[in-house]
Amino acid sequence: MVVRRKGSPEVNSSFPVATEEFFARVWEPAIEFLGSRWLGLFSIGVEIHQSDIPEVLVELAAMRDWSDLGATDAEKSHALSRSLLVTRALEEAQDDATVISIWVG
Repeated sequence: MVVRRKGSPEVNSSFPVATEEFFARVWEPAIEFLGSRWLGLFSIGVEIHQSDIPEVLVELAAMRDWSDLGATDAEKSHALSRSLLVTRALEEAQDDATVISIWVG
């Protein structure tokens, strides 16, 4: 995930959501089961506009609430911690007038 802000030529925050293999094995079953539109785009990369953030946050919460991630306890814990990082970053960006782009992929 990458967040860029006005007045800064560099990336202001950046962190990986998941490796491709981990995303395919752990995230995608939840995404498919829940019918998540936005989370499904994370695997190919998507720009999220501030107006889209509420819908993305709902999908992230639904994924965290879904108990059958089809993974080990350690993998579930890792997926949940990464989804919380994305959630926090989106919540911070939601009403921040300096945010010019949010990229997840």
